[in-house]
Amino acid sequence: MAIKEDRIEYKRHGHKVNIKSYAAKTTTRHWHPTYELEFISSGEGDLLINGKRHDFRRGCIYLLRLKDYHERSLSHSGSVHKIQIPDQCMPKSFLRFLISYKGNLITYLDDYTALQIENLYLLLMSCKGNNADTDYLKKSIINVIYLLFLGSLKANPADYVKGSHEKVLDAQLYMKDHLRERISVSDIASAVGMNKNYLGEIFKKEVGVSLYAYLKQVRLEEAHRLALTTRLKSQELCDAVGYSSYSNFLRDFKEAYGMSPLQLRKNETTK
Repeated sequence: MAIKEDRIEYKRHGHKVNIKSYAAKTTTRHWHPTYELEFISSGEGDLLINGKRHDFRRGCIYLLRLKDYHERSLSHSGSVHKIQIPDQCMPKSFLRFLISYKGNLITYLDDYTALQIENLYLLLMSCKGNNADTDYLKKSIINVIYLLFLGSLKANPADYVKGSHEKVLDAQLYMKDHLRERISVSDIASAVGMNKNYLGEIFKKEVGVSLYAYLKQVRLEEAHRLALTTRLKSQELCDAVGYSSYSNFLRDFKEAYGMSPLQLRKNETTK
């Protein structure tokens, strides 16, 4: 039975964190400008994240990043608990982990852990009002939910950032989260608080390519993903990944993948 829709919010570092419980229905493909941790308490159907199919059912918990396209196709509507957190509110250590972690950010909980998560969300939704005490309680409950989520992934964030220069991880994170904007190498260096030349030196030493080359790689990988998981036209793909020149975008895409975005999509759909 679907739950009654309810929502609460609080501010962290001057930014709004939204917590919502709602009746889930079929949706079209979309993305959000925030991180979203969603837990499914009931329902049946398909969940598509970046074109990959997953079962929509009780016990499923997953994290959507800023650029993850997703949609639902449900045979039975269900209930979802959601936490929407702007990147400015996410712990730096967790964001660095997301850069290094290559596994799926979706898992299916056992009955006991699913019940724990559900009870924590219900406790969270009972924290009405906005004052220092309730905001602290909301933050604490959210932290526990995230820890249970990480535990279900069997992932320890510290294991994924060992030996990595923090500023390099921050630069990679900034590029991935802001690739839709027309950012420059100077913007990246300013965002992580380092001299542009020194950052470029340690970045190339650790990653193997220059900041500019990595930014272009990130943009093209995202354009490739969008070409296969959306119906965006080539010009829209160009805009979506922050290219200022359409001709440069097409040239770089063809150089990387041997064909245009539309040819890539056509080839995949005829397989």
